[in-house]
Amino acid sequence: LTFRPAKKYAAIIMNPPFSAGAAHLLKALEIMKDGGKIRCLLNAETIRNPYTNERKELAQKLNELNAQINTSRTLSRTPAAPPALKLR
Repeated sequence: LTFRPAKKYAAIIMNPPFSAGAAHLLKALEIMKDGGKIRCLLNAETIRNPYTNERKELAQKLNELNAQINTSRTLSRTPAAPPALKLR
């Protein structure tokens, strides 16, 4: 989370620790180029239950970016499959 790139990225693929997923995704949004794309596996509760200020900020930014969020459990055979986020 302290990474400071010299340039912004057009594409980011990530699987952050579920306990800090919101912070990692917010950082990815910060280092993404305008029009860039992010694919992220994230704990579903991070999206479904924005009870912290950090999660509220994330929800607001995802809404502003019209992020496509897939919370379908078809991505995995496990009953608690994480949502997949796709930003365009």
